Amino acid sequence: MSYICKTGKGEEADPSLAIFPILKEVDGKRLVVGSAFFITNTGIFVTAKHVIKDVFDERGKQKYPIFGLQILPDDKYIIRPVLSCYSNTKSDVVVGALEQQRHKITGEPRSNKLLVLTLIEPKQGARIVTYAYPGSKTEIEGNVQTLTLKPEYYDGVLEDYLPEGRDKSMLPFPCYRGSIRIIGGASGGPVMDEQGRVFGINCTGFEGTNISFFARINEILALRVDDLVINGVHRDSIDIIELAERKVIIFEPSFKRSQIIKK
Repeated sequence: MSYICKTGKGEEADPSLAIFPILKEVDGKRLVVGSAFFITNTGIFVTAKHVIKDVFDERGKQKYPIFGLQILPDDKYIIRPVLSCYSNTKSDVVVGALEQQRHKITGEPRSNKLLVLTLIEPKQGARIVTYAYPGSKTEIEGNVQTLTLKPEYYDGVLEDYLPEGRDKSMLPFPCYRGSIRIIGGASGGPVMDEQGRVFGINCTGFEGTNISFFARINEILALRVDDLVINGVHRDSIDIIELAERKVIIFEPSFKRSQIIKK
């Protein structure tokens, strides 16, 4: 089966250019802890809150270094530290910012591909797909660490929408249930509809089954990011809603505040 990953300009593209692994460093060893995806071309990303939760202490300070591994078109990569994260208190969703880097030769800021988002809920029984980095391995021999990435598509169908959440403890927020197999490292990856638009974020699954749950992309609209440069102008703080209205974040159909429906 073929899959579509739609970028900010609407064309189909290599998903690894917009969807990347999140790594943390513990005792000098870098480990893949989840997946994430870009929503702006300047390094603003979305992942699941539980992917990065144990990296920060109760005061919000980082206990371990944490990075995004951006894949480049020529199979090279760059490591971009996570500078900040902003979580939704009611959902398993985080918006974060990677360090902005410049090209070593041109000096221009490096950009990245971004995914198209949608607030349209797929119909029950619709085909859905995620692309993420489960099964990645870390091997250390002497002073050399080898990281083997294994990005994969995983598909299934949307089975239900749970407006009150799955339960009162683990998933008490609005979420979807589907039949995608979610395994370690896939958490935080985007869940896309048949048009390649992101409507959800991988949260959790039951090992050995195809039962899975996804947070809504809608929840990022309650968040903001700090210390951002937009069209050459520095902003101390800016709401995700404003970035969507200004089409820095791409929604399809185009975002309007009137589309936001509280469920």
